[in-house]
Amino acid sequence: MHNISKKFIMKANILIVEDESIVAQDLQFILEDLGYGVPAIANSGKSALEKVVEYQPDLILMDIRIIGEMDGINTAKIILQRFDIPVVYLTAHADEETLSRAKVTAPYGYIIKPFEECDLHTTIEIALYKYQQEQQLKKNVQWLKTVLNSMGDGVITADQQGNITFLNPAAESLTRLSFKQILGKRAAEVFMLTDANTRN
Repeated sequence: MHNISKKFIMKANILIVEDESIVAQDLQFILEDLGYGVPAIANSGKSALEKVVEYQPDLILMDIRIIGEMDGINTAKIILQRFDIPVVYLTAHADEETLSRAKVTAPYGYIIKPFEECDLHTTIEIALYKYQQEQQLKKNVQWLKTVLNSMGDGVITADQQGNITFLNPAAESLTRLSFKQILGKRAAEVFMLTDANTRN
């Protein structure tokens, strides 16, 4: 019996991408027993992409060695670019080359088979929570940009190195410079800034 409390599990639909049917079915049973939905199982990269479009899962458990021309890493790259759905690798492969390739896809977890059920549960919950927080942060950033862009006052921001990171339309109008023209340039280079005391 499973001793993991279902009280803390986020309701989520998880797509399984696994080419071994017995492993996939066992994984489906475990996930459903934990309270997750499993709308589909894919055994190839092509099938995975089709099922992502069809079901729009909340998370994908991806094996690296799957059927077809695309392996799990190449499939995850496409999913990251097109769909922005979190991927957790669930694989038997942990060699340096595979890990280096996998890191590029910014996975939300990497579980080595055979796995402990509690490790799978914890990794999934952390991945879902992290993704949820990132989505909220993106919404907040977009809201802030909307507010700043609608302001009548000129707003310019720079990072700690003094490189310009944002210029709203009012600031563009005042400076007669576009955001693209000065993005990443040092503020001191763009504006003739003077010291308040020396005027130099």
